[in-house]
Amino acid sequence: MTAVALGGQQHSTFPAGCSPKASHQRFRFTGQQRKGVVVATINRRMKGKPFPQGTDIRKRNGKKFAHWTDANGKARKALLTKDGTKICVRSAYYSIRYRDENGLLKWQSSGTRDKDAAQQIANQLETRAAKIRQGLINPAEDLFAKAARRPLAEHLAEYVDFLRHKDNTTKHSQLTEHRIRRLLEEGRINAVSGLTESAVRAAIDRIRTAPELDGKPPLALGALNGYLRAVSGFANWLHKDRRTPHRPLLALGLFNAETDRRHVRRSMSVEELHWLFEVTETRPTAAHHASGEDRAMYYLLAATTGFRAAELKSLTTDCFDLDGGEPAIVLEAARSKRRQRERQPVPACEVPKLRAWLEKKPPGSRVFASIPGDTARMIRGDLQASRDAWLASAGSDPQRAEWEASDFLRNQDSQGRKLDFHALRVTYVTLLSAGNIDVKTLQELARHSTPVLTMNIYNQRSRQQLAGPVDQLGETLMNLLPNAPAGSRQGDYQSDYSQQAGGGSNWQSGASSPVDQQQADEKPVNEKTPANPGISGASRGSSDERLRSESNRRWRICNPLP
Repeated sequence: MTAVALGGQQHSTFPAGCSPKASHQRFRFTGQQRKGVVVATINRRMKGKPFPQGTDIRKRNGKKFAHWTDANGKARKALLTKDGTKICVRSAYYSIRYRDENGLLKWQSSGTRDKDAAQQIANQLETRAAKIRQGLINPAEDLFAKAARRPLAEHLAEYVDFLRHKDNTTKHSQLTEHRIRRLLEEGRINAVSGLTESAVRAAIDRIRTAPELDGKPPLALGALNGYLRAVSGFANWLHKDRRTPHRPLLALGLFNAETDRRHVRRSMSVEELHWLFEVTETRPTAAHHASGEDRAMYYLLAATTGFRAAELKSLTTDCFDLDGGEPAIVLEAARSKRRQRERQPVPACEVPKLRAWLEKKPPGSRVFASIPGDTARMIRGDLQASRDAWLASAGSDPQRAEWEASDFLRNQDSQGRKLDFHALRVTYVTLLSAGNIDVKTLQELARHSTPVLTMNIYNQRSRQQLAGPVDQLGETLMNLLPNAPAGSRQGDYQSDYSQQAGGGSNWQSGASSPVDQQQADEKPVNEKTPANPGISGASRGSSDERLRSESNRRWRICNPLP
């Protein structure tokens, strides 16, 4: 109410749309103003159910009814829905009709058959909506509480749908779901509140110490890191989607996979690649439907472009752009692993061979459609055939015995490193790095998101390649030393350097030589150190000896001249 002045007195007025009662000065709102008021009501709503067995449809007063006999032999009837496909049955649970904090009309099941309990829940919903409108309750906290009451399996299903809609591959979505689901089952994590670092670590320990299945060893640390990354991404999504007030697994770290690497690939030499290409091209196999020419070109493109197996299989004849000054293979974003359109250059010397090979393919067709899915078994057979042909080219029996002991074209070398199809991509990066190109260019050609992966995993320079820069560094340091022989090793010039430097202290250990010790014993104690006449601006005693007052400034300050 508001107050107005009439004749020097204040009188109360009523709000618009309000009328006073006859007995007292109270007012009531009209129906127009009651539209925004939250008034919760409860009711047992009607819902549709399928027709029971033996249903007889009858029409009465323009309405259709279903008549049937229940399991107890009692005759029942019910009204049909508007479309006539189901019967209308009143729900056993009470539903609540209320307006939320935004003024929207909503229905919510109370989950109870008790009318009084349902009314209490309705009153709580009405009170909560009013507090949210008044700013007494944060709506975000209500969302967090609602998400915490839901099973974690429902959140996981929605997260997998999010990954699929994000244009991830089906393989990635399925693998992520499998890892998260297994980790949640091992950790017995059923709610968002149970997704803690300690629970995840306990689940990882159970997976790590699980007994061997089908003769397979327990998972390596690199595979366990895949589980940790998957569940961390799930936890971050819960926070970004406003289902948790914080990131549950923010402090979750990864294992050091370098201490437990079980499948280490090695790069192939140029000579190994030559034998693999030459032998495979003329080697037909009945086990694979692909011809030797297709398999050889498959290996050649993998070693000269760095494309993965699935990326190569998706190539069509339209992907090859060989007419311009920069021949390249164009890979669409939907076929690339990182979901970006790739234009990968190919060596110019391969263009004539590629054109002759592409002329045999139908226009618009997939060029590697005949390549089998098991590329590891395919390249393993071609490697063995190439090694056999290489051993057959040995000139003598001693040479053949020496070659048989080597790791040339072996599927697994003496250090346990393996050659599979993905090793051709490792070879691609390693051979590029031998050309002394910068790290950024090498990362772009390898199509990696970070140079750490390029340099630490895929770049496998040999010991000879690493020893070359070290030898050059040693020669540079030797040239800086006085009168040191160029190109000599440390063990060769230790004694020479100590003698040429005047027989002083050893430059490695700092100990004095026997000659220096003998000269120090013969020198008088009170003899002063002679000054160096080569220094410009020497003192007045530089011709004979350096005075103590000139060599020690502090002594001169504390003992002024008379």
